[in-house]
Amino acid sequence: MPDFETLFSPEQPLARLAVALAIGLLIGLERGWSARSEREGERAAGFRTHAISGLLGGIAALIGLRTTPLVIGFAFLGFAGVSLMFHWLEAREEKNFSATGAIAGLMAFLLGALSVIGEPGLAAAAATATVVLLALKSTL
Repeated sequence: MPDFETLFSPEQPLARLAVALAIGLLIGLERGWSARSEREGERAAGFRTHAISGLLGGIAALIGLRTTPLVIGFAFLGFAGVSLMFHWLEAREEKNFSATGAIAGLMAFLLGALSVIGEPGLAAAAATATVVLLALKSTL
């Protein structure tokens, strides 16, 4: 059985991509739970969307590490543009102008990328802090 450092070495991207996916799942779990009272189809982004966002960030980072880091930046800009446009359209229709959902999606992408770039522990810790902050909405 490989040790922790071998498992998360740059030559072993699968473990880092798994962390990226887990980060998205964790954020998505919180977002889905907070929107559980909304009907299916009315929830902007939940479990699956954030999981895919984290994995997308991880894949962009992996491609960027093997080609040019610009890939990560362009992927993030594209993701941010689509995400923010979707949230703007939803906010306009529902008259609910909260940035939290959009920011959570961007965080999932960036933390997924961070886990692949070389800081899976830091990315997981930041994801945990993000989820705690998101969950504290009613008490803050």
